[in-house]
Formats: sequence, C-alpha cells, structure tokens
Amino acid sequence: MEGRILCSEKRFSEAAQKFSEALKLLEDFPEYDEEKKLFCVLGWKGFSLDEAGDHEAAIECYERVLSLHQNELTWYNKGCSLRDLKRYDEELECYDMALIINPSSNHAWNNRAAVLNRKGKYSEALESVEKALVVGNTAKDSANPWSHKGTALNGLGRRAEALKCLDKALKINPLYPTGWFNKGQALLSMGNFDEAVRCFEQALCLDSFHSDARDGLEDTRILIGNQSLMNAALYADYCISIDGSSYQCHRFVMLARCPKLLLEDQLPNFITASAFEKFLDYLYNGFFPNWDPEQVGDVIDFLLCLDHFCDK
Repeated sequence: MEGRILCSEKRFSEAAQKFSEALKLLEDFPEYDEEKKLFCVLGWKGFSLDEAGDHEAAIECYERVLSLHQNELTWYNKGCSLRDLKRYDEELECYDMALIINPSSNHAWNNRAAVLNRKGKYSEALESVEKALVVGNTAKDSANPWSHKGTALNGLGRRAEALKCLDKALKINPLYPTGWFNKGQALLSMGNFDEAVRCFEQALCLDSFHSDARDGLEDTRILIGNQSLMNAALYADYCISIDGSSYQCHRFVMLARCPKLLLEDQLPNFITASAFEKFLDYLYNGFFPNWDPEQVGDVIDFLLCLDHFCDK
C-alpha cells in the first residue's frame, strides 16, 4: 500500500524500494508467498522502476511476472519500457502478445500504431490506429490515436487529412505534448518550418523532458539556417508524395531529417546504393520541373556527400 501511495506522489525511486522490501518479505515468509501477491508486487515494482528511468530493471520485473502469469497489462508495460530503450522490434512483439490475450486492448493497438510509425510502416500503423479508435477509447484517450493517425497519413503523403487528424487530437487534449510534437513533425515535412518550431516549443512547455520535441526543435532550427539541408528535407518528402509505399523513400526522409547528425558526420547506413542512384537519376533528368537549378544543385550536393554512407 505504501509503495502505491509513493507512486501516486510520483516518488518512484522510493516506491521501488518499498516494493523490493515487500518482495523480500514474501521470500522470507513462504507462507505468505501467494502467487497472486507476488506477481502484483513485481508488477508494481517494474512500473516504479520504469517511471524512475531504470528501464532494464523494469523489464526484468515484467519478465518475472510473465513467467508466473501471462497477462495483457504486463506485456503492454514491458513494451513501454522497451520503447524508452529504442528497442522497437521487441516493443512491437510485446503489443502483439498483449493483443493475443485481449484483442480489444485500445492501448495496445494505439502503441502498436505509434511504433509502426517510428519504423516508417505507415500503412500498417493506419490499420492499427483505426482499431484503436473502434475498440473503446474514452473521449480524452482518443487524442492519442487521432494524433498517431495523423502521423501515419502524413507519412503516406496525405497531408490535408493528416493535419485534420492532428488538429482533432489537440482539440480533444490541448495539453498532450506528443500531439504537439507530431503536428510539428507534419508541418516540418510540409516545409512550414516556423510553425513546426512553435509546435515543438509548445510540446516542451508542456513537457520539458520530451526528448523528441527537443531534437525536432534543434533539427528544425538547423534546417532554417542551412538552405541546402532545407531543400534536401523538402526533396525527401517529395519522394514520399510520389512513391509513398517505398521503404527507401521513408528511409531517405529519416536521413534528411537528421541534420544535426549529418553535420557531425555520424549518420548510419540508412539508404542503399540503388536508392541513392534512383534519387540522383530523378534530379539529373529534370524529374522536378518546379525546382530551380540552385535547389536541385543543393540536393545533389547533399546526396553526393552521403555516398560513403550507402551500402555498395
């Protein structure tokens, strides 16, 4: 009970210690070691550790719980911990397991959509988010899936629909930091850099620890100050608009939106040689008639500087 009170007060490190003491008591007095009590205390300890930032230790607790009792909530919580560690493939597996147990888990469908968006699988994300919207969100909770739907539609190049969804999410819950971040990302992809900055700043006003919003704000400011990188980012999104199903196009967008990493020469191998050649071919052959020669030159320079990042 004391640990739960500490959690309600957001004193998560202290709460985790209390749950550790409770677990030791269960181990020292086997007559009280009821399985239901054990996995309940372990689950709360995992939650406390995760909120305190110790995601690896939280996952260990969740795995012990699952060895005792397979349940939707623990699979879901484990997925959230894996998300914070950026282990997205494993995170997705956890939500899939939660949905096997409870196919009507709107939270699992919602988070599944979010991780698919992060992986650039926008069509699959859209399918998941539609299910999240159907299976019983309360009005306030529906801000999350509407925002994730907007992100998926934006990734598929359906810009107008995307903005409507993102605005709907923020109308439902204007205090939703990730909703402001998602709208900022969409505006960034549309070349509306000043409005994107305002959205990222709003996200950070609501949650000063929102690392994605902080990175988005920093990258957007770099783009605003560097015309060559700005043109490259716009070009990448144009590729999406003409070939929204292309995995390599989505990879290129990810690449073009990492200007801070680009300037620090730290980019990984995001795109393949074949995609690299395809993009250059588009540019050299005048595939974008509305672009002036300086814009095309900027993007060609950008692509050429990526040559050593491509798989040969």
